Amino acid sequence: LKQRKRERDSSNLSCHSFSDKVDGIEPEKKKRVRTCRSKYLEVRDPTTGKIVPLKWQRSSWYLLYLDPQAASCRTSSKFLSKFRRRFRMPYSTFLKFAELA
Repeated sequence: LKQRKRERDSSNLSCHSFSDKVDGIEPEKKKRVRTCRSKYLEVRDPTTGKIVPLKWQRSSWYLLYLDPQAASCRTSSKFLSKFRRRFRMPYSTFLKFAELA
């Protein structure tokens, strides 16, 4: 029984090398293939059905906070309090942004 165990252990050692080197030479590492992603989020156009990049003018951030057509809804006190709550920042950072504007 001990002899069989030794044979199994020695055969396992011969099958599994602890080093990838063959004759002292390391094999070349495989280069990882990287796929290029689009820098835009892609959405399906409802009229044509094709996948197109989402433009910043159609993003929810632009439509909620910057779109001039929706300016009337941004004057309500509920909207303004929600905006302040979502985008809180330290006063010193606010002053830096105010200087830039």
